[in-house]
Amino acid sequence: MQSDDDQASLIWQLFIGNIDIIPASKSIVVHYDIQVDVLDSDCNTLFSDSKPSEIKISFPDITPLSNPEEIADIAISKCEALQSCKRSVVVQAISDLAAGTATSLPANPTRSPSIEQGLSKLASTAPAGAVCSESMPVMKPSSSKDDVDSLLHNALQKIHWGDNNECLQTLSSLAEISLTDKNLALIIRHEPLMSALCNNLKKFATSSLPSCIKIMTIFERISYYPDYQSALARFKIGAMSLSLLHVQLHVTQIAASKFTKEDLNAYIKSQNHLIRLTVSLLYNISEDISSMRKMMNKDIISPLITVLKRRDLEILLLSLRLLRRISLIPVNWGDVPFDEIVPAICQDIFRWTPDQSNKRAKIVTVLKEGLELMYTFSFHREVLPNFQKNNVFEYIGKLCDIMELRQSLIKFLYQASLNSPTFESFQVQKIVDLLIHAATSNNQDHVIALVILMRLSTDIKCSQMIAQSPIFTPQNVRQMFVDSANHTSGDSAILLHLIRNIADNQPKLVTGFDDAIVDACIANKDNLEALCDIFAVSSRAKMDSTRAKFFVSKQPFVQLVVSILSSRNSLPQLQLECVMFVSSVVLFSKPAQELEEQGIVKHVVGVFMQYNDDLDIQTQCLFCFYRFVCHTETRKALISHNEIINAVIKHSGSKNSVLSQMANSVLDALVTFDRGWAEKIRKPRFEAFNWEWISIIDKQGTKQ
Repeated sequence: MQSDDDQASLIWQLFIGNIDIIPASKSIVVHYDIQVDVLDSDCNTLFSDSKPSEIKISFPDITPLSNPEEIADIAISKCEALQSCKRSVVVQAISDLAAGTATSLPANPTRSPSIEQGLSKLASTAPAGAVCSESMPVMKPSSSKDDVDSLLHNALQKIHWGDNNECLQTLSSLAEISLTDKNLALIIRHEPLMSALCNNLKKFATSSLPSCIKIMTIFERISYYPDYQSALARFKIGAMSLSLLHVQLHVTQIAASKFTKEDLNAYIKSQNHLIRLTVSLLYNISEDISSMRKMMNKDIISPLITVLKRRDLEILLLSLRLLRRISLIPVNWGDVPFDEIVPAICQDIFRWTPDQSNKRAKIVTVLKEGLELMYTFSFHREVLPNFQKNNVFEYIGKLCDIMELRQSLIKFLYQASLNSPTFESFQVQKIVDLLIHAATSNNQDHVIALVILMRLSTDIKCSQMIAQSPIFTPQNVRQMFVDSANHTSGDSAILLHLIRNIADNQPKLVTGFDDAIVDACIANKDNLEALCDIFAVSSRAKMDSTRAKFFVSKQPFVQLVVSILSSRNSLPQLQLECVMFVSSVVLFSKPAQELEEQGIVKHVVGVFMQYNDDLDIQTQCLFCFYRFVCHTETRKALISHNEIINAVIKHSGSKNSVLSQMANSVLDALVTFDRGWAEKIRKPRFEAFNWEWISIIDKQGTKQ
């Protein structure tokens, strides 16, 4: 903001400090300084003052499954302080908040500490020719605009007319003074100098690694400022940087065939610094969608996949973040070669193992970024077969012991399980153990882990792996069942459904607590969805005479079963579970007789007639009829319903093999226990079985 006074200018600037993440209150705190400068006509400072401040932004509805990119965009649009931050920093802050990580992120548009350390190290190890030239005056923070202009003019002369050594000295000095924001702005406005830097970057692309590093240091710093993006576009620095990345990787291939192992390692170590700066610049300018599309058209992804093989953690982190940003844009997805990226992530990223060294935190961050990229891919169903082909879940299993990755792992597994047609790939013991540990721990992930386990438990092999856990003993399962049945909402409902699925494949785990089942049914008589799971558990365990007698001895329980079967407001699934329960109990004569005294046959017949289009209910009712036929009292009650025998005969000729087989079993049992029925059903059974042939004969007779 500038005043109209010709003699002085008033400039105020917003300098963002750190962003503190506070998971307890689901909020972030943005620290910033407001600085006011009064400058004379020569840009000399007459007065300067600053005031620190902060703003707290709350996100009460954020969860680990929230989309950080969307939340960040909304926050930036509504908060002026965040508009001065890099979008990537805000996204990272929101991502850490969603993950529950209490950290403090530097929001200033400056280079990361690791890059600054790399610059310092390079300066201390650089050859004598890389130090500042004596003819190149050193800038002081209080230097005037004229001093800077003079310096830049001299630098332009040295770059144009000096030898390679003088050029490198000059570039080193320019890189040093560009660390001051005011000087950087003057460099950008000096178009001849910018053109010279671009020309020299092309000139030294294959001949002078140190010169390229110095030039890219300046360009990379410029890329951190949104206001300077137009300058980068005007000089086509993005395209030039991408071209430089391609060239450098090609040079590495040539060097590998000519250098000794020691020389090659030394060269790659220096080259990594240049690649780090280049990828950082490309990442910064990729916030602009049009710039990103241009990079896609010039093949940005191939070199990014290649550099994932490097042993430089900063390069890996930047490359993964850029790949994820590209993959998040729907218009880019058709051009993302996920079949090449997925194996690269598995082989080059998931190979890292964090130790207790000072690199552990950075390695964990790289692994987490790799998981985030896989999470992004998991939204696309066409990628899931590629996951299986490349044994992604085997690699994921090796990461399950790293506690810092647990939230990212669970988030990925949730989304993958949501879109997977089968759960064969999830049959990894360490993955199952991770989910069980998270589901039984008191943390924010336990509900999501429960949901994943509930889905996996529908797979026989996964269910067996879950049941083999030391946590899932019959005693513990009983206690889980009692707890979840007493609080049938939220995660308790999920746990109850999980127990029901485990009972399907591991019925031994749900034996021995019939009293708890009866109590749970009575307590939840008005909760139809909970009753579905409770009755399912009751009928999955092996039914013997003792269990059957116990159930029918509980009069309130029997009355509940009757009321469910007789009510037209009951859920079809609940009535199906009750029919399955009755089928298992009436195997035994005494319990069957007691149930018939309560009119159970009539009510099962009612369910059969009501849902004549539901294959599952029809088949299960037929099986129940088969059990009824085996006992005199229930058989008499069944055959008293003439419409039932006709319906069973009709089903005996069904094209559905399961339905016809079950119906014929009922008819065969009926003939076995009552020979008088053999003659009664012979003709209608024949007609039902040969109805197509009979219809053809009837048509031919009509024509004649």
